[in-house]
Amino acid sequence: MVDEYDQRQEAQDLSVGQSMHPSKVINAILQQYLAPLMKSQGFYRKGQRFWRKNADRIEVLDLQKSQWNSSGQAEFTINMGVFWPAIDAFSEDPVRRLPPRTSDCTINERIGRLFGDGLDFWWEVHGPGDIVRLGQDLCNKVSSCALPWLASMRSVRALVAYDRKHPCLFAKIAVDRYLKAKKRGKTTPNRHPGRQGAGRHPQEGGARWVEVVLR
Repeated sequence: MVDEYDQRQEAQDLSVGQSMHPSKVINAILQQYLAPLMKSQGFYRKGQRFWRKNADRIEVLDLQKSQWNSSGQAEFTINMGVFWPAIDAFSEDPVRRLPPRTSDCTINERIGRLFGDGLDFWWEVHGPGDIVRLGQDLCNKVSSCALPWLASMRSVRALVAYDRKHPCLFAKIAVDRYLKAKKRGKTTPNRHPGRQGAGRHPQEGGARWVEVVLR
């Protein structure tokens, strides 16, 4: 149901005319709908990427525009990911900048796999008249699908369990390296050659490394 604010906003959007580029309509949806929702859930924002820090992981959500967008039509979707610094620290090519991209996360997913038939899903945008309708639908799906998925990846055990049902090669490789390192008793993560002071990492291992990365 469209409330009074949305009705006023829709009228304002329509008043700018149908010449508004669909890509700018996506920006309006991001600014007016997605950004306030994510802020209310404790997420920070960098461009089209949102992230939330936890004690041992970082939850990431980003809005991805289609590379095929044109002046007549545009599409966008939502990607999610959970980044475990303690796991990434033992990889051959650790992430050097935070917040990470969803593609750099220990495990990632696309919102379309979490509802309906589980197929890839993109919102189609044609003009400013789509702002309210798509903005509301986006927020509903992020609230009911994306945010619960991010929250569910709260442990390595949960990550592994999800990966068994929805195989993700990247997640499997990352977790395997982490578990093997723990089994060998490795306490020092791999060096980050691009970072100042490379090689001078904490010696306490997992928990301490998480504190340093998230600081």
